[in-house]
Amino acid sequence: MKKAEQPAAVDKTELNEALKKAEGLKKSDYTEKSWNALMEVLEQAKAISEQKDASQSDVDTALENLNTAIKGLVKKASSANTGTNNPIKGSSTTGTNRTSSAHTAAKTGVGGMIATAGASLLGIFVILKKRNKK
Repeated sequence: MKKAEQPAAVDKTELNEALKKAEGLKKSDYTEKSWNALMEVLEQAKAISEQKDASQSDVDTALENLNTAIKGLVKKASSANTGTNNPIKGSSTTGTNRTSSAHTAAKTGVGGMIATAGASLLGIFVILKKRNKK
């Protein structure tokens, strides 16, 4: 008689840590577009975390997608970078809009981040759909 094969243990530790990190972020700190992208991926990652029969591959994909979405968050511009004419007393600037290269790079990278998040979401949906057919 053959013994029934034991399913491999699935480690969700890193995924659960990333979920806690994402849940600790503040919506008011980030742009609406980047926040909404994170929320979509966060909900899917929670579903995988709670799924009893999730494979390690599902967990790893959810973790990767969540980390990508967290890294893709775009901070809202502070009032110093919005071009408001509010010079600091004694300052040599007169309220000109000085945008750092990091800020410019963040604006440019949003499209790539959204495309990556979209592709990741599609991948998760395909995996879940395949699982539901079995």
